[in-house]
Amino acid sequence: MIYCRFKTYTLCFTVAGKVYTSLADGRIVEVLEDRLRTVASIDPEKLGLEACQLPQNTVRCGRPLGLKFDSKGTLYTVDPYHGLYSIDVTTGKVKLIADVAKLGARFLDDLAVLEKTGDHKVFYLSDASTEWDLFDVAYTVAEHDSTGRLISYDTETGQVKVELQGLPFPNGLALTDDRTALLMCLFNQRSVHRYHLSGPKKGQVVPLAADLPGEPDNIKRSLDQTRETYWVGLFSGRNRHNRHLIVDTLGQYSMLTRFGMRLGRAIGFAIEKAGVLLGKDCLTAFGFDFKTGHLLNVGMCSYGMVLEIDGATGEVLHSLHSPDGATCALSEAFEVKRTEEGERHFLLGSYANSYLGRLVLPQSAFQRSTVISSSSQVSQQQKQQQSSSSSTSASSAKSSTAKTASSPSAADKASSTGKLKAKDEL
Repeated sequence: MIYCRFKTYTLCFTVAGKVYTSLADGRIVEVLEDRLRTVASIDPEKLGLEACQLPQNTVRCGRPLGLKFDSKGTLYTVDPYHGLYSIDVTTGKVKLIADVAKLGARFLDDLAVLEKTGDHKVFYLSDASTEWDLFDVAYTVAEHDSTGRLISYDTETGQVKVELQGLPFPNGLALTDDRTALLMCLFNQRSVHRYHLSGPKKGQVVPLAADLPGEPDNIKRSLDQTRETYWVGLFSGRNRHNRHLIVDTLGQYSMLTRFGMRLGRAIGFAIEKAGVLLGKDCLTAFGFDFKTGHLLNVGMCSYGMVLEIDGATGEVLHSLHSPDGATCALSEAFEVKRTEEGERHFLLGSYANSYLGRLVLPQSAFQRSTVISSSSQVSQQQKQQQSSSSSTSASSAKSSTAKTASSPSAADKASSTGKLKAKDEL
């Protein structure tokens, strides 16, 4: 795994095979074999990296979420606080295409790029909530918010259109191979839907995969060339015997949940202000995390899971598991390589983890569901490095190996390259 210090969320790559991801401090970075190379930074106020590492400056520095390339190699991203951007990954030039005021968005989460003729494009954007923003994403989930929308922006006409509304936390988006439909993850409904963009079913929304064992975040096309399949990252895999305290248990009592969340907000606000008055950045950051409910994620994710689904039927074809939660709160599984021997290489992104996971699995691992189990703690040197990093980092991370439930011998062949330390070029 590569320690990022600042949480990753989504990944994408160019035709040339270069992989890019976004970080919580507003940067877009290229993922190299043993380090991250900074390509660009949103940072519209030019505050600088040190200031942008503080969570309370996220609004000013930006937090790029979805990333997508077009066929010409231009990278596009959405920032929930500022809008839709294009990025030249060669020069690092960042250009604002449409701000949140023009788009009428509150919580931009992901995007899909439908290319027309010439430079004409239509961007499809998930607006996760019209009541809460990214800071308050915990409230969006805990209160089962369903004010989200799917909006489109036409670069030729400048028109912004609300395609769908009343959605329960729409986030991950992916165009189908034939570009006639859009696959959309609905986090609070634990489902994936297909929205038809053209053809006889244009404008119709149909469920593709429902009643998933966890909340789907991002959805990414696999490298399967014989069958159109997609990898879906789940926040926390669970069933009726493994319930989430906030979402599943307390979520049944809406008034109690709302009271508890708002009480925590008031307490966190007081702590944050105390930190500002005392000039203590750590106390300020703690108060910020308390106020926004981010601390609720600590210890709440106990089972990691990723699903591979059929793009036509929604059938779950394969699933990767981390029963002990060593690898959890996954935003996505990004398949970056397949070898002639059938090995599959993945990068695991997460909005909560302070590392970018790397996983290599043999062909035999996909005969049945695959278990990603914790094998060892990070080295003492890595622990010290982790504990001295920014307060946005998780407390510790674990390396992992993978094995199939049906074939223990496969564990000796599959491994994650967990010895790489981050050497982030600034």
